[in-house]
Amino acid sequence: ISGESFVRQILYGQHYFEQEFGVRSRTCWQPDVFGMSAAMPQILARSGIDYVMTIKMFIWNDTNPWRKNTFWWEGIDGSRSLTVVTPSHFIGMVDPDHLHDHWHDYADKEAIGESMYCYGWGDGGGGVDVEMLESARRYQRIKGLPELRHSGAEETLDSIKSKAVDQELPIWRDELYLEAHRGTPTNKGILKKLNRQGEFLLREGELLATLAWLKGTPYPTQELTDAWEIFLTTQFHDSLSGTHINAVLGDLLDEHELVRSLVIDVRQEALSGILDDGYDSSPTTLTVFNSFLHPRNDALMLLATNLD
Repeated sequence: ISGESFVRQILYGQHYFEQEFGVRSRTCWQPDVFGMSAAMPQILARSGIDYVMTIKMFIWNDTNPWRKNTFWWEGIDGSRSLTVVTPSHFIGMVDPDHLHDHWHDYADKEAIGESMYCYGWGDGGGGVDVEMLESARRYQRIKGLPELRHSGAEETLDSIKSKAVDQELPIWRDELYLEAHRGTPTNKGILKKLNRQGEFLLREGELLATLAWLKGTPYPTQELTDAWEIFLTTQFHDSLSGTHINAVLGDLLDEHELVRSLVIDVRQEALSGILDDGYDSSPTTLTVFNSFLHPRNDALMLLATNLD
């Protein structure tokens, strides 16, 4: 997705957290994504996000084993995010063998001395159950296992950061690339095309709406908010990539069509407010608008019939 979409994902996500829970998240929590762009640290830093948490590279890289659990991820502009790649899956059981293997594979025992272990029935399975909680209580201090402590995600990451500042942690200057999903090809490529078209359409709709607002037309805040909220859900990692069951495809196509309809209405209303004499849709009038920041030299094809 585009940089603007990344920014909107954070913006709308933080709005939700504030409205529902009265807090802002300081963590980019991405356990199940298929890699991340090298532009992310800059976007996260400017959005007030301190941490990145992800998992799959450690357990799913199929050519170059990933062995960095704690490191500074440096973006293109030099911004840094403290990044944690845990050595076990985000769907975790509180069993002695899983806990032992997690700690055994953890590379920063000396430098950091503690690691984040995620457990619960992930992927919509219901979260943590009573047995897991009881096991975690019993295994807090047992010979042969690492010491356990319950903690919230950001409490854990704050603790890790307090230790990381005194260490020379590795610095990663690149994308976070997951080798198990090279490019994520799909026979549902129409979704990737519609995503890119939608990003351009939303940009154009907001631009025209702003120009119309400067001339006195009310800004369509609700319409554009509705369009963005629907559009952002289509970028879920198993939606845009095509890694979903066939029934989902129809729902996604309907959502893209709804977004398109909403933004086209915004665009047409804005054009009416921008043009001094109103928007003339008669067949003898052609209005061309360049929404880019640079001159364009494009060919236009005008198809018309029954013109006098």
